[in-house]
Amino acid sequence: MKSHNLYFGVIGLLIGFIAGFLYANHYNRANAPPSTMQLPPGHPPIGASESEIAQLVQRAEERPQDFDAQVTAATALYRAGRLEQALKYFERANAIRPDDYNTLVQLGNVHFDLGDHYLQHQDTAQSNAHFQEAGRWYERALAQKPDDANVRTDYGLTFYKRQPRELERAIAEYQRVLATNPKHPQALHNLIVALTEKGELGEAEALLKRLEEVAPGAHILDTLRQEIANRRNRRGA
Repeated sequence: MKSHNLYFGVIGLLIGFIAGFLYANHYNRANAPPSTMQLPPGHPPIGASESEIAQLVQRAEERPQDFDAQVTAATALYRAGRLEQALKYFERANAIRPDDYNTLVQLGNVHFDLGDHYLQHQDTAQSNAHFQEAGRWYERALAQKPDDANVRTDYGLTFYKRQPRELERAIAEYQRVLATNPKHPQALHNLIVALTEKGELGEAEALLKRLEEVAPGAHILDTLRQEIANRRNRRGA
């Protein structure tokens, strides 16, 4: 997304669900061109070839003070899954324009994905370091746009995915999203998962009803419903 131990008898199903679905929510949003992002001239298409990427990297190296060149190379590398290299050029772009919002978000996204990479390889120290760094970049972005629901949802997820989890902090961020955007599907979904894990099943069920209205017929609803039922059965409630 893994080595989660907190769901007792339902670990396998829930963690597989978190790994696939929650991560997909973040990763698909991060790697699709954000609707608010103004891509620089010559931005590579998704799936740029190695030769195209090499040309963009060369251009960035030849023009180290060219913001657009750094962002273009970073984005191409990011889409190719070359996260460490992408990080270098996003950092250069940030050095040129420290307050550029989209660069701040992308730096958070790269660190988030690196955290997931190390989490998959059960390297807790590295994964935690990257999730914490992702959180710091998201904080800087949110200082500019505190109502960006997508960024705040990912910010909350950085707390959820740390080992050990910081459930209360994750829950607080999801709730903050929903206070202004009560139908935000990822925030609803993530909050239901966190509350179920915490054992607050009544609140999780209430939010599940809201998610059913937002995304009727979604296959993930059955998984969430079953997890809540399993948790109730295990504690005899």
